Amino acid sequence: DLDIGMTVIDPKTGYIKAMVGGRDYNRVEDDGSVLHINHATSRNQPGSSFKTFTLATAIEMGMNPNITINCNSPLTWKIAGQADYVAQNYGNQSMGYISLARATELSSNTGYAQVVMAVGVDKLIETAHLMGIDSDLQSVPSLVLGSSGVTPLEMCEAYSVFATNGVHRDAIAITKIEDRNGNTVYEHENDPEQVIDEGVAQDAREVLEGVVDAGYTTSYVHRYFTANQPVGGKTGTSDKADNLWFCGFTPQLTTTVWCGNRDNNQAAHYKGALASTPTTAQPIWTDYMNTVLKGLD
Repeated sequence: DLDIGMTVIDPKTGYIKAMVGGRDYNRVEDDGSVLHINHATSRNQPGSSFKTFTLATAIEMGMNPNITINCNSPLTWKIAGQADYVAQNYGNQSMGYISLARATELSSNTGYAQVVMAVGVDKLIETAHLMGIDSDLQSVPSLVLGSSGVTPLEMCEAYSVFATNGVHRDAIAITKIEDRNGNTVYEHENDPEQVIDEGVAQDAREVLEGVVDAGYTTSYVHRYFTANQPVGGKTGTSDKADNLWFCGFTPQLTTTVWCGNRDNNQAAHYKGALASTPTTAQPIWTDYMNTVLKGLD
């Protein structure tokens, strides 16, 4: 029952180079009705792949990636007028006091919950929108862990900002339109915008390259990515393992892969076991990128 949504963008132009909308555009429901679904533009919870926007926000506000944060689990915050916010790491693993960069490599939920409390959820939303996330985002602490739905197209556009030293370009599907006589009716004009300071983007990119180098959450990409290119990225898994992501970039391409169950809100399985990013999104991303980047220096 696995399905996929995938988008590939050239970060230097914003051009959409490839898109996978799923196994079948037509989905027949139990009542016989037919839904038309493009998973590349459908919203799903991004899980920890959304942490990168908190990372960029924190660095822009002066937080050094080497700062030490508490990544033990669980941790609880009291918020005025709201219920207590409780965060815990995967498997409730306590990771001790580690750097923000290492917390990114290990994908510590409690560490990033602390960071978003420091920078503010509204500031995170502002950064995400500037980088290309157009979906409505809930102003709640759990946003840092990917509680609001976004599309692979949006995530691909936003992750491209890391590959361009902070420059944002809209994702472009149509570059030119001509009438029947060959006259140009429309032609896209490149309109780049520096939405994040260049140094901030470089620091964030180095952290995300470290995520792949460490191979903790990115074990498949770390082991099997063979192209001779620098690569950065982040995985994402929702609580029920019904949304599995890998968002990664090289200087040439940004590629975002979402995998999930065709039945909404159901855990994804692969070969009889609970699916994970190393068995779904990461292999798809790696096989594709190895193929299209082969031979590039």
